Amino acid sequence: FRKSDVVRVDWYGRGPHECVCDRKRSALVGRYSAAPETLATVYTRPQENGQRCDLRFLDLVAGDGTVTRISSPRLFGFTLRSCSVETLAAARHIDDVRDEGFWELILDAAQRGVGGDDSWGANVLPQYRLQPGSGTATFSFQ
Repeated sequence: FRKSDVVRVDWYGRGPHECVCDRKRSALVGRYSAAPETLATVYTRPQENGQRCDLRFLDLVAGDGTVTRISSPRLFGFTLRSCSVETLAAARHIDDVRDEGFWELILDAAQRGVGGDDSWGANVLPQYRLQPGSGTATFSFQ
């Protein structure tokens, strides 16, 4: 999306802060609204961030007030950021992540957990692993 295409993000799901499938208890289900530039979580080492999960719908509000609503019959997740996934993956330091002049929207039908249940690198618990077929989703755009 062009920057002017999204000046506010409204959603009904978990929030207001980022959450992932195995780290979401503190993110309560409700209606939330935020400026898109506030959705990112800045980590010392650049990595995926800013995910919101268990959404019923997502509204992207443009500068002229036009709303694009994204919904699905299943709960879903989203990430919105001002750089591409390729730029984020290639970054070694937070200063390598730059605003690329657009919003990249990622919609998730399913997500693997982040794990970290111990300090020795144990695998993600079985219920938070992606299984074949778990990523099927249908989205509608209005």
